[in-house]
Amino acid sequence: MKRRIMSILLVLALAISMISCGGTKQSSTNTKKEELNVNALLDSISDMKAKSGEFTMDFDISDPSLKTQLGLDSLKFAIKASCIQKDEKNSQVNLSYKVGEGSDYKALTSFLTKDNKTIYIDFATLKKALIDVFNTYKVSEAIAMISILPEANYLKIDMEQLTSYTKSISGVQGNMTALEMEDPEKAQKVITTAAQYILTTMQEATKDVKPVFLSGSDKELKVEISNKNLIPVCEALSKLDIDAKYDELVNKVKAVDSNEEYTKEFTTNKSQIVSEIKETLEKAKSNKENKDEFKVECETKVSGEKGNRTFACKFTAAGVEKTTKVNMTLEMTVCEKEASDAMISVPTDAVDIMEYIGNVSKMLKQ
Repeated sequence: MKRRIMSILLVLALAISMISCGGTKQSSTNTKKEELNVNALLDSISDMKAKSGEFTMDFDISDPSLKTQLGLDSLKFAIKASCIQKDEKNSQVNLSYKVGEGSDYKALTSFLTKDNKTIYIDFATLKKALIDVFNTYKVSEAIAMISILPEANYLKIDMEQLTSYTKSISGVQGNMTALEMEDPEKAQKVITTAAQYILTTMQEATKDVKPVFLSGSDKELKVEISNKNLIPVCEALSKLDIDAKYDELVNKVKAVDSNEEYTKEFTTNKSQIVSEIKETLEKAKSNKENKDEFKVECETKVSGEKGNRTFACKFTAAGVEKTTKVNMTLEMTVCEKEASDAMISVPTDAVDIMEYIGNVSKMLKQ
């Protein structure tokens, strides 16, 4: 991972959260003031030099199909990722999990990136954890499949070797540029520019919609949308000239990235993206008879001064559709503080990933 990649992902996560909420709304009639608050928040996040962070995903699903397919009344699962950016070229991610009610987090696996060239995966712990999860939910076929995999404490992945391998597979194009950004600051600026334009455009278009669903300041932002205000928001956004607004967005990101190193997707997929936006808005507008209840909230906050800042984002969603209930929470906290030096040592008993794939292939042929 290149320098400041965590900061780039932060801005992207915020932008996606805002879009997935369905829109934004001003909390006052002072349009200029609100736009400046949104921009200040995004600028503050994009400027962060994140060195450590934590991400948790917790969901609870109750659906009749779970009973027929897995023999379960509900599915409860949570994942936690703790990240340490030791320096520009070395980082570590520790993953843990929990299943069911009230259980503590258990180790899932860890990833150690060394010199931006090699990744080491704690495979032994991963294998054990997967068996535990499948055993909890009594998925015997998966347990049998995982159990027969060859033993290996760590798997070693050479990024150049992996790229060459994926390119050699028919129909698959191996491209690691998403992980190997040569100019992360430019990519970061592109994401920030796009997010700012999308948010402020939505603000202006939905300023008269009630109930209010966006509030905050230059360091806080809260979005709340439900079955009570979704249709008014979509109706307001439908009045926009989506094609023209999209062109404006493209021009803004091109001004940041004239060589289209990170903005090619904006230009090459315009017709598809615009079509999907229009279709989504029309479907939402026509679904006025839907009585299903849902609520989505997204809260973001930046605290502390530059060099010692913390960014926190919490995304929660709850929905009831006939006999199906879904509850999901995503939380992310990233800090600029110096991370702990507690990096795992490069394992000496790592098996090269290509060698391991070969061993699995031999085993399957027997």
